[in-house]
Amino acid sequence: MRGDYNWAPEPPDRRPMSLDPYSRWFLTHGTEFEFSAGEASQADTDFNYRVVVVSYTRTVEPGENPTPLFSFDGLETASYRPNETTETALVYGLVPNAESISGSLEEAIIDLEKKVGVAEISLESMILRAPLRQRSVPSNPDLDTEPCWEPPIGLDPEKAVIVAAIDDGINFAHERFRLSDGTTRVDFAWHQDGTTQEGTRVVFGREWERHEIDAAAGDTAGDEGALLHRLGLVDFSLPGTHPVARRTTHGTHVLDLAAGSSPETSSDDPVNQRIISVQIPCLVTEETSGALLGLFHMLSVQYILQRARRISKKLKLAVPVVINFSYAVAGGPHNGRHFIERAFEALIGHHREELERCHVPYAQSAVVEIVMPTGNRHLARCHASATSVNDACGEDPAKPTEISLSWRIPGRDRSPNYLELWLPMEATDLSLEVSDPESQAPASVTLDATAPQVFWDHSIAQEDDRRCSIIAWVHYTTDLPELFSHQRQRVFLAIAPTDVLHINRRPALPGDWKIKLKAKIAPGESIDAWIQRDAPPLGYRSRGVQSYFEDPAYERFDSLGDLQDEDNARSTVRRLGSLSGIATHNKAVVVGAYRYRDGVPGLYSAGASEHMRAPNAMAPADTSRHLEGVLAAGSRSGTQVTISGTSVAAPQVTRYLAQILSGLPPDQRVNLDCRAKVEETATSFEDRNPYGGEKPDSRRGGAGRLPILEEQRFQVERR
Repeated sequence: MRGDYNWAPEPPDRRPMSLDPYSRWFLTHGTEFEFSAGEASQADTDFNYRVVVVSYTRTVEPGENPTPLFSFDGLETASYRPNETTETALVYGLVPNAESISGSLEEAIIDLEKKVGVAEISLESMILRAPLRQRSVPSNPDLDTEPCWEPPIGLDPEKAVIVAAIDDGINFAHERFRLSDGTTRVDFAWHQDGTTQEGTRVVFGREWERHEIDAAAGDTAGDEGALLHRLGLVDFSLPGTHPVARRTTHGTHVLDLAAGSSPETSSDDPVNQRIISVQIPCLVTEETSGALLGLFHMLSVQYILQRARRISKKLKLAVPVVINFSYAVAGGPHNGRHFIERAFEALIGHHREELERCHVPYAQSAVVEIVMPTGNRHLARCHASATSVNDACGEDPAKPTEISLSWRIPGRDRSPNYLELWLPMEATDLSLEVSDPESQAPASVTLDATAPQVFWDHSIAQEDDRRCSIIAWVHYTTDLPELFSHQRQRVFLAIAPTDVLHINRRPALPGDWKIKLKAKIAPGESIDAWIQRDAPPLGYRSRGVQSYFEDPAYERFDSLGDLQDEDNARSTVRRLGSLSGIATHNKAVVVGAYRYRDGVPGLYSAGASEHMRAPNAMAPADTSRHLEGVLAAGSRSGTQVTISGTSVAAPQVTRYLAQILSGLPPDQRVNLDCRAKVEETATSFEDRNPYGGEKPDSRRGGAGRLPILEEQRFQVERR
């Protein structure tokens, strides 16, 4: 990296102040670094939409039915009233690029921001390139028509429960999701980047209903390859990734753990456990930072609950829904205020209000549970923390707390790297210094919530060349009036890829970027930093290379040379606190992982810090230290594969909750506290001291280990 690089305020523009930093980065300096940017440059008709979310909460008068504050062509609205005086609204959907680039969408959001004086309102918005090809976007979807669902033979409405999975690469036609007569238990399947059809009832992609899946299976006469082609899950004539073509897919494996059954077991047909699957777009999974995940998760949950309402209305009973979401995100405030967590709460409220409007029994207490993993970042060296130690008997209470980080960014990294630093809302006197690997000279960066800062070459005169020289960007979010609702301050740092081959941009220099943030915070409060994930998911091409914190005081190995999974008091880099940033809401069921043979927590299984909510419990995710993973369905019928991680622990708890809910009468379902039930089961299991010794630390294991539901998944034949 050569030139006169310095930090300077970003040139002013007409971007909404409420935009989240990922949206702002990708709309301005990071446009070429989006995962779909390369494909978009080769196909003019693909990736030609923006995904949009506008979320606002406002006060209303009791009994008032106010008009919506915001609307835009092509966007839908879901709203609910958590109480008499508050309304939360989610406005979301797709907008053609032309609408977004022309500024009309941004201008509409800016106009909404100007309305904040009318009522107390918190506002947050997202605008990102939709990772969807033209074949996935219908010209005129029929979103108002409900599907014609009919209950299958043998279904008992009082025992019915819906198991839903939002995942990647789901073979929803797999034999593990069929009954003994060959018919499927999958009532609805949404392939979000599948090829759309005329008259579709989804905003993009392809929806398959039960009768269509059964018809396709009948037409292909047992040829699963032909069936997968017919369903659009494997079609190499189309560009893009086809995860179901691989031997192992995350989604099929997870759904089998959550709801799979043997079709040969005629005496125990699980007809009452209905399945809804959602396969999110491949590029959303591949973009591991989670920048795109918010909208697609929200749409997935909204779709599942819409279809669940259809089933509930037909059965004249609020059918319980258990949703498995085996994804994790590193960043976020970690206080239950991540957008995904807030959207889930809003959608549950909307679901119950819609059921009540249709006079469905038990509507206001309709059970909707979401089960999430803790994440696999315990040893990733991607979390750091500094806690204020000032007290009345100690140091000067006015002395600021400092967190000093050495952020190691590798070479040959073709995706940006993101760092989020979070502070208490009451933090004052913030100061930030950043030094790049070449100059190693600390440079002061102004933290101004109204003006992000860019790191660029000041020796360049031409504006276009100047933009191409931007290699780093800082965005500061504080308590701007009426904007955001994270209840914490955030400093967001994006750094360009270190490998920009075939892109007209300068690369960032690999090596150690030094970050020093100071702030005055209350005793016992902390400054936390999280690096977003950049390593490729299972089965995907490698674009990013994971960055990490370097700290000489961090002990990677113990005295015997084994991996160390406990923190020490000297290192700023922390294992505890690596809990997924979307698993910190008190209403989610959060699951860690342990080993079947010895009961030891998985080395990767993340835990909470002192100020976070802890996981509820642990489920088995490995057979032993040397036999990793859990046996479950491969991509094709008749196959089994192993996958390890907290993402395979969570669906076992999903299965457990579905079984409990299916066995309870309707009036007892609504009173079931699923989180308490999971913890009660874990506590009871630990009281029997199944593995001897102490149970896992509660910050990683919650109430403890859960008993194995299906022992056969951990039985390995030795030869």
